[in-house]
Amino acid sequence: MAIGQQISLAFLCQAHYDTRITASSAPARYGMATIDDMLFQAEILLDRAELQAALSLFDSILAIDARNAAARYGRGRVFFHANQYDTAHAEFSETLNLAPGDPDVLWYLADTATHLNAHEDACAAYDLIVAQVPQEPLIYIRRGYSLYYQGEIERALEDFRHARQLAPQDVDAIFAVGIAEYELDHYDDVISTMDAVITLAPQFALAYAYRGIALHYQNDTNRALADCRRALTLENELSTGYFFRALILTDGEDHQAAIVDLNQTIRCGLRTPHVYQARGYNYAAIGDTQRALADLNMAIEIDPSFMHAYITRAEVYEHIGERALARADRKMIAKLEATQE
Repeated sequence: MAIGQQISLAFLCQAHYDTRITASSAPARYGMATIDDMLFQAEILLDRAELQAALSLFDSILAIDARNAAARYGRGRVFFHANQYDTAHAEFSETLNLAPGDPDVLWYLADTATHLNAHEDACAAYDLIVAQVPQEPLIYIRRGYSLYYQGEIERALEDFRHARQLAPQDVDAIFAVGIAEYELDHYDDVISTMDAVITLAPQFALAYAYRGIALHYQNDTNRALADCRRALTLENELSTGYFFRALILTDGEDHQAAIVDLNQTIRCGLRTPHVYQARGYNYAAIGDTQRALADLNMAIEIDPSFMHAYITRAEVYEHIGERALARADRKMIAKLEATQE
């Protein structure tokens, strides 16, 4: 039985307990309590987000029984909910030593790995879960995103499609298929997939944004802009909506409007090298080379291997007569091209 199931059973079996404990009164109550009692009350405290009190109880259990997997699992969840993902990951790894293959622990292990951007570790955990629960769509969605963030888009798409096959009406699975198709430049497929998302979830703002940018790359710019407007009407802080519309405006050479949308993109929290490169390009297009270089430098600082930023910066340097700097950027571009072959 998985650790999470054991804990759920404990709640059902002990529903008659007095649960009106507080963080201050809890430690004094366990002089004669059994470990099961302590686990149950620690779970109540964790459920109430009284993290320090819950941690104290889990520690007390481990002082009695150092190999108690449920207490170790509880400690991991305390640190997870406190956003201390390194410590949580270590706790869940130790729990797996005590309860090998436990699916509840594997879920949390994968989640902590994802928060730590350790996507390969997350995939390994999801592989083990898939072996135990092969018909659960969410596992394939989660593993697909771990693959997606590693740049393994084809494999991610396979997982997303499998999730969709298992749950044909699952909007998250369908949407995930669409974003993988977008990364592979399958724009006709993106439009069709996002149509399906919007049919099931007409308020799904991000689906309109992705359909909009796909329509643009299929030369249907009017509908593309309409979809981006719809996305931003539904969710006015949608950074991706502003970014995609900025790309459409950039291609239409409406550089001032593109800069406005890129400013909004950054304000809403999307600060990738692609965003700074795009704004730098638009600043260069209106002759503001100082701001253009500042943004292109920022893009390269975020990702020193982001080739498009070097390409644009080399053009700016050439334009202002800084030929030595332009040559240095072109050498870097050649080096990056060689590593990608």
